Amino acid sequence: MQEQGMTTDYSSVKFDINSMKITVNSLGNKLTVLKDFHGDQSNPPPKLYVINSQLKIDDRYGQGVRRWFNGDSRHQLYKYLNCELNDLCLLLNMINIAINHDRFDTKLQSIRDSLLTLVTSITEGVECLRYLYPDYEMFNSMINLCLNKMSKFVILHETQPLQSFIQPSPFVNPLI
Repeated sequence: MQEQGMTTDYSSVKFDINSMKITVNSLGNKLTVLKDFHGDQSNPPPKLYVINSQLKIDDRYGQGVRRWFNGDSRHQLYKYLNCELNDLCLLLNMINIAINHDRFDTKLQSIRDSLLTLVTSITEGVECLRYLYPDYEMFNSMINLCLNKMSKFVILHETQPLQSFIQPSPFVNPLI
């Protein structure tokens, strides 16, 4: 059963090592503000806005007027985060698929490790996003789905060494 909100369409995603490394670095840069993003139900986190494909904490003077004038709505934030977190979840799925494949390339281990670092560093910030707009169900549903995928990835890869996942291929090349 496919979960709604996050796509499993890999048609626009490249599977080569360099593209995956670039995507991890790009996501790290775009989501860096979430590393130090704090808040809870009684003390909601500050609002965010997107400028030049970067998340920023909205601490501008005259915030309400500036948000209205620049079109910095929660729906714009939702569209941006939906795209970026969807890319993150697709990359997590790609690594999971690659590790379970019999031809796993150990070069992917550094990508997996970078993803683990990224996911663990932004998890608390992503959790705080739920308190940003508590009544915006579509936004919170997307956040919860992403948190679920992130926690599964961390549990799967942080608790077991990579070598236990890699199984030798039963195929023996007769030409070697």
